[in-house]
Amino acid sequence: MLYKISNMDVNSLVLFNRYYRPDIDIDNLRVVAQNVISSPHEITLSLRWIALLYGKINTELVAATGIHDYQGVIKQILAGKRGSGLFNPVQNGIAYLGTLLDDIRKWMSQKGYENLSSFRGLLPE
Repeated sequence: MLYKISNMDVNSLVLFNRYYRPDIDIDNLRVVAQNVISSPHEITLSLRWIALLYGKINTELVAATGIHDYQGVIKQILAGKRGSGLFNPVQNGIAYLGTLLDDIRKWMSQKGYENLSSFRGLLPE
């Protein structure tokens, strides 16, 4: 199905957004969202599917859920993703993006990678 979708006029596929998890507030008698914020352990679902689909579909893959730090971003790039939905900039402020980029550049330098493409999809499946 994703292969068929990727052959349409689609720029990217996001894997995976989180499901809405409603709960009921019994004190205020209303429906509320529960567990809205992801945690780092939730990265595994999108990580696995990005790796399985990398190079097999005709559109970019974007990871969402469980990406909280530079390690999560690097893992997703190694699996083959092109974009990420990040939680920590929301939690820690937009300035965190500078720290995140610095940490990614430092890791790339230590490993001898010049750009993201040089390690994208290096560890699929």
